[in-house]
Amino acid sequence: MSWTLGIANRTTPHSTEDLDARTGRVLTKVVVCYGDSNTWGADPTGAGRFPADVRWTGVLQRELGSDYKIIEEGLNGRTTNIEDTIEEDRNGRRQLPPTLESHRPFDLIV
Repeated sequence: MSWTLGIANRTTPHSTEDLDARTGRVLTKVVVCYGDSNTWGADPTGAGRFPADVRWTGVLQRELGSDYKIIEEGLNGRTTNIEDTIEEDRNGRRQLPPTLESHRPFDLIV
């Protein structure tokens, strides 16, 4: 995988459906959206979570179309780099490497 301006020029498919049968080129671009309650889709009224098509990741998927696969990797309560004393395992900096590894290969992380 090579990187240009932070975007990978991926040569390995995420799945076999991502390949052009004729040319063998990767068709689908995979975008991992890593974040907190906003990415998770928390409803600020306390009603839980917005429906998938209302969350920003769902809107992004709809706008980009079928040439893109959006992976929603949000966690309610995730922090940038702080250990939460109430909810454990919410430190985003510590979680990022294994999370990205679990979604390889991908083209972009947001």
